[in-house]
Amino acid sequence: MGGKDQDQGGHHRRAPPRADPGATAAEVGNIGFWVERDEMDPAWVAMTAHHRLVRVHPFVDGNGRITRLFADLLLFSLTLRYTFDWQPALESHRYFEGLREADLSLDVGMLLGTVGLIDLED
Repeated sequence: MGGKDQDQGGHHRRAPPRADPGATAAEVGNIGFWVERDEMDPAWVAMTAHHRLVRVHPFVDGNGRITRLFADLLLFSLTLRYTFDWQPALESHRYFEGLREADLSLDVGMLLGTVGLIDLED
C-alpha cells in the first residue's frame, strides 16, 4: 500500500491496482444486473457501484475520484435529476469512515447517510 498524500481531492493512496481484470469485470456485471432489474433505489445502486469499484481498486491513481464521478453519472442516468454531494462528507472524513464500514459489512448505508444528494431541478 502506498502512503497517504494530499491533493485537491483529499487524501488518497497511490498504490498498484489490486484487482485483476476478472474482479473488475465481475463488479461491472453486478452493477449492470442491478440497473437492468430496475427494482432498487437508484441512490443505493450508484453508491454500491462506487463502493464496489473503489474496493477492487482497478486504477493506479484516482480510484476515488473516478468512481465518485461514475457514481454521479450513474445516479443521474437513473434519475435524470440527482447527483451526489460529496464535498461535505469528504471534508469531514465521514466519507472515509463510511468506506471503511462498507468494506467490513458490504452495506453502504453509512455512506448514503453522510453523502447528500443534489437536486438538479432546484
